[in-house]
Amino acid sequence: MNNRIYYGEYTLKHWIDLMLKKNIVLPPYQRSFVWDENAVFRFVKSLKEHQFIPPVTIAHFTTDEQVNTNYILDGQQRLTSILLAFLGYYPNKENFKVAEMIGTEDDGAVDEETVIENIKKPIEWTFNELLKYSTPDIIKARLSVDSIYKKLKDLGISEEFFENTFIGFSYVIPETVDPKEIQRYYSMIFRNINYLGSTLSLLESRKSLYFLNDSFEKFFDAKTANNDDVLCDLKILDNMQPCKIDFVRYLSTLSQYSIKEDATEVMKGYSSYKSRENYYADYVSYLVGLEQENNIDKFNGFDFPSIFPNNIWENRFETLKNIISQ
Repeated sequence: MNNRIYYGEYTLKHWIDLMLKKNIVLPPYQRSFVWDENAVFRFVKSLKEHQFIPPVTIAHFTTDEQVNTNYILDGQQRLTSILLAFLGYYPNKENFKVAEMIGTEDDGAVDEETVIENIKKPIEWTFNELLKYSTPDIIKARLSVDSIYKKLKDLGISEEFFENTFIGFSYVIPETVDPKEIQRYYSMIFRNINYLGSTLSLLESRKSLYFLNDSFEKFFDAKTANNDDVLCDLKILDNMQPCKIDFVRYLSTLSQYSIKEDATEVMKGYSSYKSRENYYADYVSYLVGLEQENNIDKFNGFDFPSIFPNNIWENRFETLKNIISQ
């Protein structure tokens, strides 16, 4: 598939206008803001000192209803920080729900990355929360009286800073209208940008792999046909945090066991926490037709269409939900 990729740069003020006018939007899987105030300060300092800032990646997508959308594939934290610096306010994290995390404890295989993942505590907040107000002046006025936001300390920047400071971009336009081809292409981009070293949580990283893939979204998200949670919103305690049960973990291990029929062969070679996450992500990649990281034959023989003909998994999910609810 031949794709067009354009490169350029916009002023910070233009990026802010694009966000406020909803000319660029966040994909639904991105629902967490991670950076703390210090990260915002450091980012603004880098801009003031004209240091290198990685470009923002925007991707064009046309829905079946012929609605054109420009998704922010990479750059949410940077763009959000620019907007917050411009407004002079920051979400008070104590007033927001911690973003849903999946349990990461793995049978005693705990390492430093496990701890870091939970300490970050991203919040269920994105700049979308600010877009309900029409102009920057109205946003500032509302935030000034809203106790869930707090004023940022003086960053030493003026209006001219936003008018004269630039951040680059890459703009991707697929040369196809086939939704499956577009989904596959964007999932590969998501994986390269986000999964291989990003601020996305594990849950968001995996979601990026099957984003726009209607065939698998409910399957991986443990949702029934009616969008009910198969596991009835059960939570487990992980590092003293209530976390979502990692349903993909069970799907992937059971799927490999159905092929191997030998428990000792399941997850063979995946002993540490980091490599196990690679295993779970590879399972998602295998089913949606993306490249796996390693041991690429581990799921060979798991023929999804023949094991779940006519999407019979939907009926099984409903049965599982009913049993759990009882």
